[in-house]
Amino acid sequence: MNLLSLIIDHILGRRYYANIVYHIGTRNCEIASHIFETKADARIHRESLASNRSFNFIKTISFRSRTKITNFQPYV
Repeated sequence: MNLLSLIIDHILGRRYYANIVYHIGTRNCEIASHIFETKADARIHRESLASNRSFNFIKTISFRSRTKITNFQPYV
């Protein structure tokens, strides 16, 4: 990491990614129970949702947090 990205991470927070999914058979859209540190990891998760009959992928969103999210375990 260069100095500029370290300063941006400190001021704005670290960037994380999450996938929004649609529950088939209902009208519910929710954030999937996984938070990813890279967009590539979120894309791999999105591709794994393609074979799932319970969820449809809607969109990948990004957000920032000043608190580092580590060892995030979904409630599954």
